[in-house]
Amino acid sequence: MRLILYRILSVFIVVDLVAIVYFITTANLQKAYLTMAIIPAILITQVFIIRCRCGCRPGLWLLAIWTMLLDFELYFTDTLLLRRCPKCNRDLQQKDWWEDA
Repeated sequence: MRLILYRILSVFIVVDLVAIVYFITTANLQKAYLTMAIIPAILITQVFIIRCRCGCRPGLWLLAIWTMLLDFELYFTDTLLLRRCPKCNRDLQQKDWWEDA
């Protein structure tokens, strides 16, 4: 269930980016700033929503790697297709491989 919520939040980031572009083009900066403030909250939620049995937080790994490489498109791809822990390579979709945070 948490992996599905993780993916839904990834899609919500894309929708939020579209909303930001819309509000900027319509010169409604107050709403654009408000929607920009939502993105860090979503990213922080994604970091802490999944925890592998090995103690790794795959969301934090993905965010750190793709932030350092400045490749936002690959970050979206990895978050939508996240199936295995980047540290121990265990399957995250099996309930016994991840624990509640």
